[in-house]
Amino acid sequence: MAFWILLLLYSFLLLLYAWQYPSPSIQKWPLLATDDTSTPTVRCQDTNDCNAHHICLNQTCLPQLLRGEECDPLTGEWTLVSIQGKSLVACICKYPDFIHQKHYGGNCDVDVTCQPYGHYNLHTQQCDCLEGFVAFHQPKPSCKKLPVVERMMYESCDSDEVHFSYIQPSDGFTAGYLRRHQNKKCFKRPCTFDAFTGQPLKKARYEEGNGCVCDPALGQFGVRIEGLPDYVRGPGYNACASVFQTPLEYPISVEIVTYFYLMQEPPVTFLQYKNLNASHVIAPLRSLIQNGKLQVGQEFPYDYMQVFFRERHPFTAQVRQFNYNEIFYANYPPTLIRKPNQMEWCRFMSRHLKEVFLPSEWAFNLLYTFPACYIGKKDQDSPDLYRGRYVSNPLHFTFRAHSEHPRYNGLLLKHERGDWTLKFAPEYDINTYLSIANPRMVPFLDDPVVKMLEQGYMSKDPIYDQNVLYRHQERDRKHNNEPTF
Repeated sequence: MAFWILLLLYSFLLLLYAWQYPSPSIQKWPLLATDDTSTPTVRCQDTNDCNAHHICLNQTCLPQLLRGEECDPLTGEWTLVSIQGKSLVACICKYPDFIHQKHYGGNCDVDVTCQPYGHYNLHTQQCDCLEGFVAFHQPKPSCKKLPVVERMMYESCDSDEVHFSYIQPSDGFTAGYLRRHQNKKCFKRPCTFDAFTGQPLKKARYEEGNGCVCDPALGQFGVRIEGLPDYVRGPGYNACASVFQTPLEYPISVEIVTYFYLMQEPPVTFLQYKNLNASHVIAPLRSLIQNGKLQVGQEFPYDYMQVFFRERHPFTAQVRQFNYNEIFYANYPPTLIRKPNQMEWCRFMSRHLKEVFLPSEWAFNLLYTFPACYIGKKDQDSPDLYRGRYVSNPLHFTFRAHSEHPRYNGLLLKHERGDWTLKFAPEYDINTYLSIANPRMVPFLDDPVVKMLEQGYMSKDPIYDQNVLYRHQERDRKHNNEPTF
């Protein structure tokens, strides 16, 4: 009972205290000061003109979205963005499908297309893949692992090789050779490397219809590699080789000599080098050097003299003149004349005879004006081997010159100081040719003008019949549109 009386008394006292306690005075909470968003504009030429963590954009210093962040100009660019109404500068990626960023506004340095087996190359715009992986370009750059055989087909070739997928008919490979090596990826182009050492050869090349063309001025000569009959298309050489252990970069002096043997048998043709240092020459040829000279045989009609004339390279010809007078004759010293190599047909050379000259003058001057000429492909008076080829002037074998007149049966084409000079080759053994001469092998046999020249008489009387015939022949040639080369 006492407990309840005490509880009632305590409650009464609490009510009395609450009624007597003064009410508190509540005031407004002071507002915080707001940021001043109006910052002063700072003009600039580049970022160095701006304060820290600012970027110069449109000649104005603007704050970065991410302080201290970089932006690789190859992969990204600074761009003005608005964040909660505030203008900031952020790095935005140029190629987000290839290279991205760790977080918005950060540097674009995260490779997302070539990983995890390579990285994206900005310069080639391709993947540089780890060993064992191959770069693909479609639908987008990527690195993939392929079987060994397939991977080999995608790897790059050396600088002196051609990939099998890029081989052209002009490279000279036969179809049979490519079929036998269909699993091979890279091929050295025929003719372009040394058959002995495998080193690349400057200017050596393949020529359709013939074979390898090897530049003798760079110490090169043609060879045939045994066991590769169907390696290169064409009947000529299937490889080139260098006289020197280290193939030459710059041309040197060389002589190309061809003796034609009255066109009764294949010519003898060879390259001739002088002043050689034997230690620089390849071992197979070193023992053949005599007094610093080396001769390398070549095969007609695949020798370089035929190539030279066929390609119409200009040359300087060493020519002579012969003039008959009352006493006997005047033989002028040789002179050099630059020729554009517009080669004349052998069959039509007599049409260049001048009516004011005597027969022997005609023959001698014509002989030296045209040291070489072209045998037509359909010239029935010439052996098959010589048709469509370039030969020494056939008048060599018809003009009965006096002993004072040089009479040679071959040509010498010489390269020296960057120029080619053509002249008659030193006499081999002219008596041999005089004793076995067969007039039927001379293309001029059926040409009446040359028949007259062949007689070798020196009458001053005009030869009207021949002059009239010459004019008629010239008209016929023009009427039939015959080539003159």
